[in-house]
Amino acid sequence: MSTKGPDRLLLLTSQDRLAQVDFHASLTINRCHFDRLCQIWARELQTDEFPFRSAIVSPLVARNGILERLFEHRQQCRIIFDSGGFHVQQGRLELSSATRQLREVYKEHDWADRFALPDTPITSRDCPETVKRKLRSNRRQYQVFASNFLEPIRRKLLPVVHGTTSEQIRSSARAARQVASESLGFGGFSTSGPNGGVNSFSTDNLRLLVQFAVYCKKEKLNAHVFGIGGPSAIVVLHYVGIDSFDSAGWIRTAAYGNVYLPYLGAVNITGATESRRFVGKREFAEMRSASQHSCPFCRDHKALVKYWPYRALHNYITVASSIHELQSTPLNQAVENMRRFNPRFANYLSLALCERNRLLEAEANPEIEAADEMLADLADDFQAPKSL
Repeated sequence: MSTKGPDRLLLLTSQDRLAQVDFHASLTINRCHFDRLCQIWARELQTDEFPFRSAIVSPLVARNGILERLFEHRQQCRIIFDSGGFHVQQGRLELSSATRQLREVYKEHDWADRFALPDTPITSRDCPETVKRKLRSNRRQYQVFASNFLEPIRRKLLPVVHGTTSEQIRSSARAARQVASESLGFGGFSTSGPNGGVNSFSTDNLRLLVQFAVYCKKEKLNAHVFGIGGPSAIVVLHYVGIDSFDSAGWIRTAAYGNVYLPYLGAVNITGATESRRFVGKREFAEMRSASQHSCPFCRDHKALVKYWPYRALHNYITVASSIHELQSTPLNQAVENMRRFNPRFANYLSLALCERNRLLEAEANPEIEAADEMLADLADDFQAPKSL
């Protein structure tokens, strides 16, 4: 990725009015946990409003009562039905069985706003032949699964684009257009952690994400990103031009004693895990002050440490408020904040901005675009993966 200098970079991106990203909070949780979160939200904020403006739920693995709860609040909450691709990846669901069940569920619950197509996610451990096999399987879903629905639901279907190279992403996106829906989802992140179950950024998949976002902008499609969305990642997603994303991190990380802070990411406040740096009460207060964050769920440090619902709702508000504040934050200030709080993601943001502006400039010059595509394909064939 090349750049024309930082001033040029900021100018190009500042000229492009980016819409606010829509955060879909994962609510594939126990009904009792769902009710408890809503009750604490209502009590602490003294409001009857439903906490979640947008949500995602996997109906095939959701506990009894969750779909009914979401149906009750469908006027206040935009809802995506997830296909359960993560559970297919983990071997907990068979793709063929999931496909049959989803056909019936989507027809029965046609009130949801979007419906993810069944897919077989690619993991970082897959060999090239496995990747090709999974991509063929996913392309079949674009045709076969979508054919079971009439036009009103087809427009709400959400095909998932996978790939490990530029050409695979482009090919997958073109095939997904056959569904004739209004959205495309990106599922091309690297995976890490136990059983490859954690999505993460790398320089390679960040480039693919930017290409996906620019493609969706060109085709006037809503660009959705699956399964990523901590405070640092949000800044990158915003300036890449993503329309929406979903994440279970806000509640999952809370269960391990971790809490979010704007730009910074997650820190541990309970001492219950070694995967995050532990910070005590005084240091956390200083970090909150430095990041200018305050919410009803983190003002009482003792409650935040003791009760996971407080950590979860704090994380949820941190994500939601970070998205809102980005709309009024000048790009140069956002870049400076990233450099201050999270240098690694500041590098990701710089890479994303460079790639996005390169692609937008190439679109205006077909000869440059053709040359860039050829070079990108050669790079995919011959360069080894890199990560920051």
